[in-house]
Amino acid sequence: MFGNRLLFAVITVWTAAAFGYQGPESHVIVGSYSTAMDNFHPTAPDAGVPGFVGPDGRGKCPPGPNDEVLAGETVNYVNPVFNQWATGFVNYIPAPAAEPFIGQEAYAPYRGVPPMWRLPLKALGPVTGDNFDVCVLGDLFHKYQLPGETFDRFQIPLLDPNHPGYTANAALPESDPHKIQPGQITLTFSQPIHNGPGPDFVVFENGFISDYTLPTGSVAGQIFAELAYVEVSTDGQTFVRFPSVSLTLPLDPNGLTDPSKGGTGAYGCIDPTNVYNLAGKHANAYGSSWGTPFNLKDIANASAVLNGAVDINNINYIRIVDIPGNGFFKDMATSLIDPSTIDPNTGLGGSCYTQIHGIHDAWVTWGSGGFDLEAVGAIEQIYGDADSDGDVDLFDFARIAVRWNKYGNWPQGDFDENGFVDLNDLLLLSSNWLYKASQ
Repeated sequence: MFGNRLLFAVITVWTAAAFGYQGPESHVIVGSYSTAMDNFHPTAPDAGVPGFVGPDGRGKCPPGPNDEVLAGETVNYVNPVFNQWATGFVNYIPAPAAEPFIGQEAYAPYRGVPPMWRLPLKALGPVTGDNFDVCVLGDLFHKYQLPGETFDRFQIPLLDPNHPGYTANAALPESDPHKIQPGQITLTFSQPIHNGPGPDFVVFENGFISDYTLPTGSVAGQIFAELAYVEVSTDGQTFVRFPSVSLTLPLDPNGLTDPSKGGTGAYGCIDPTNVYNLAGKHANAYGSSWGTPFNLKDIANASAVLNGAVDINNINYIRIVDIPGNGFFKDMATSLIDPSTIDPNTGLGGSCYTQIHGIHDAWVTWGSGGFDLEAVGAIEQIYGDADSDGDVDLFDFARIAVRWNKYGNWPQGDFDENGFVDLNDLLLLSSNWLYKASQ
């Protein structure tokens, strides 16, 4: 992503000087889901989890390795709500380069993920908030012509069962560098992750808030995001994908019918309140550190969970799969309740989305393009910690007070996760009052 931002500055020279810092997040709420930083949506179920907490404030990264800490300055620390981080990986398959360049990957269009970004070990261990501390999954193109060629080459269309090349591509083993498939990585952990109260694990990418509105698709206050599906497994063979929602429209209005123009622009932004259960929708760069939470109860009714193939109390693998954001890849909205159909006061109502949606994000990108995985951490969440900072205190009580006897989710104090904030939630909070996780 750093490369994408650098190129963005180069091709928009007149704004280059302004892109050395992250802009303020927009406070316009359009959708039903969380904002990209310290969430201010009143009922969002997926408030970002801070990577760092401490005297400098929630979600604020400490000074980098080359920054001098002056006497009297305070420095944040990794959020103690995390009880473990990914310790290994069993596969790393970046998106392929264009056919002539396979095995010759470089920092250039159609050349795949260059060696400098093929660093799966960067995805292990605690969050850092460092833009460079990432493992890049890469992006896929639609159709294209290389210089000097007069015929089209294809990537994404080969994933359509109606394409004549689909069968041959599907028959290639996953490990074949010629196979057209989105980039992915599967992470392992020292201890199983289980379905506890609230969010169970958090994924950190390196998205950032744009500070300018430009014809290239950037919107000031929105997030430059490269999104990914998240899947979990008990045995490393059978995976369940988290159901997701993406209501983002493409930059080009013709993108709804023209998949070669279906993204938000190569350097476009998304409104995070329109996105749910897709990794990458929270900012984790340029001094801010927020991750996307995932709650295993969201997959409790998946067929592989119901038949016992995946045990949500014994998750040993988490797989991250990049989403090339031209709209070809879809969400799973019809399996989720549309929060806008729920009465915000009584919590009554609630009906599922009536259709799935194409997923649009910054596309097409190259170099450090596609999803840039920074870290995945598991949470040992406790009742009462609404803001997921490892403490149960007045800040958590205040969240209950704001939504008292109204519809809410975990970030609003709904600790029994029944969609309503009431006396039972207050009792759960009081059972852990003044709890403080060790650093």
